[in-house]
Amino acid sequence: GSYFGAQAAAQQMVAQGDGGRIVFSSSVTGTLAIANASAYAVTKAGLQHMARVLALELGAHGITVNALAIGATVNERNLADDPEYARHWGEIVPSGRVGTPGDVAAALAFLVSADAAQVTGHTLAVDGGWSGIGVTP
Repeated sequence: GSYFGAQAAAQQMVAQGDGGRIVFSSSVTGTLAIANASAYAVTKAGLQHMARVLALELGAHGITVNALAIGATVNERNLADDPEYARHWGEIVPSGRVGTPGDVAAALAFLVSADAAQVTGHTLAVDGGWSGIGVTP
């Protein structure tokens, strides 16, 4: 789905002739080996690599392609799995807290802005430093 969505977006961007931005939603588990997450992790790693390859293929058209490697983030699903999610993860994440949807939105806003015109083929970790240590609660 991500490939076909990017392909459709790129075709439209090329036709319009003024470049564009494609950003994939990935995960820190696409970089770190996390037990019991093999199927999920390999799809997220694939998105990160697809961002690098598509950056090469689409750069001549002024299109940047990046990925966000999202770390521990408080949301309804995570809280349903663990009501103490924010505390458990906040104790191990170097920033001292889990991420919020706003943290992810701010990183996304940067990647689609003119300020990121030279950022392409990159995976930006939005994880409070978690990927530097890789432990889980």
